[in-house]
Amino acid sequence: MKKSTKLLSMLMALIMLVTSVSAFTLTANAYVEPKSASVDGVWFYYTVKDGKATILYSADYNEPYKGKTFTFPSKIKGKKLVAIESFFLYSKTCKTMVIPDSVERLGSLKNGDFYAAISSDTVETIKIGKGLKTIKYNPFITGKKFIVSKDNKNFASEKGVIYNKKKTAIVAFPAGKKPKTYTLNKNVKVVKPFAFTWSVIKNINLNKVQKAYPEAFYGAEFKTVKLGKDAKSISAEAFTWCSYITKIQVNKNNKNFKVKNGVLFNKKGTKLVMFPKGKKKSAYTIPKKVNTVGKDAFAFCYKLGKVSVPSSVTNIQSGAFNTYGLKVNLPKKVKKIGNRAYGSSNITKAAFPKTVTSIGYQAFCGCEKLKSVDMSKIKLKKIKQETFSFTSISSIKFPKGVEEIGYYAFGGTKLKTVTVPKSVKVIRGFGFESDKLTKITVKGKDTELKAHALGYEYYYDDEVGDEVPRQITIVAPKGSKAEKFAKKYGFTFKALS
Repeated sequence: MKKSTKLLSMLMALIMLVTSVSAFTLTANAYVEPKSASVDGVWFYYTVKDGKATILYSADYNEPYKGKTFTFPSKIKGKKLVAIESFFLYSKTCKTMVIPDSVERLGSLKNGDFYAAISSDTVETIKIGKGLKTIKYNPFITGKKFIVSKDNKNFASEKGVIYNKKKTAIVAFPAGKKPKTYTLNKNVKVVKPFAFTWSVIKNINLNKVQKAYPEAFYGAEFKTVKLGKDAKSISAEAFTWCSYITKIQVNKNNKNFKVKNGVLFNKKGTKLVMFPKGKKKSAYTIPKKVNTVGKDAFAFCYKLGKVSVPSSVTNIQSGAFNTYGLKVNLPKKVKKIGNRAYGSSNITKAAFPKTVTSIGYQAFCGCEKLKSVDMSKIKLKKIKQETFSFTSISSIKFPKGVEEIGYYAFGGTKLKTVTVPKSVKVIRGFGFESDKLTKITVKGKDTELKAHALGYEYYYDDEVGDEVPRQITIVAPKGSKAEKFAKKYGFTFKALS
């Protein structure tokens, strides 16, 4: 992984932290302001629900903790502590952290909150009490050893690693543990999400593992990955941000996978599972036998310049080509295009063949080189959320019978004028948000434009030094919903002749 890539990943994690940590937190049906408390001079924020406390995050104004062991309280101002969502301990001396028996959950319940529940620059050992029931998304980015209470009914530890109680699934591998090569215990069949987050292991042998969850090896620095003969439910999603991988090996007796020219395929060779993310190559051509490009198959392949996709490919799964700057094409007979399938890539044309039956949300989000979209040959009722957002699109040909323009579907584009077909029933918020937009023609009398369908009605003008109204003309039938929208938000209206 290049330093720039590593920094980008860390920045993304930081953004997730900032956006998820606010002055308020959502509980049952109301926002509750967090309270503050401290233990041994370490301040943090927490909430109380049903008489039980949850630590949300540590305060950013803490002085360095000077002790050698930090123990979380079992009660906070009389309320039982049952969960820790995020906590960074700033210290130069602390080596041990203790999670009390009262704590039932570590980590956030929100999938996508990639910040760590427990992190520290110095802590080497984390002791976990008997009450822990749930370890959620990305709980640890610290330590060399975990010790789980023998009385815990859900988890167990061995040689510093956390497993489920039966030791058939690995839950967390210490980020500070630094073996050059690591082979998983032969009893382990499953690798849980974020189990190897930011691991510095260089070579990993999955041995008897059958399944690895998405983000199982998030940000790990593997160079070589070896799948055993039992591997079956493993995709590139498990190796998110693993940008060092140059070599993939598969046991010759495996009935589900094979490697060809260094690339991982299913046994039949009809599905491309993963391109080695750290492999430097100017161009790669997908074999003509392939009909499916798997989830995240080429995601984060920053050292790969171009991918040629043959017409045999009909299914492009979620995140398949989600790599900034990757040159890639749209195959001639594609049917399904998954969520974020081409996100941030350098695809330049999107003329969809009549074979297309579905396009996922954010499918082309961030494709800066994409200038035009032609969906005139396909039948599609809904253009989903952010599908073509933040592209250079200046012209659109809509699908036959399209009924809905999703939230931010064409937001952040370079559209100057657009004509919305009569079939469209609704345009969601920011559906056509564009600084360049000056005119929109809405052919349907009953087409509903939701609030901010064209973006905010005002923008900040640096030259004026204040907010000014956006100059957009809405052309639509007299008495239409679009006319009412124009009058309500102060846009110029012109009757459609």
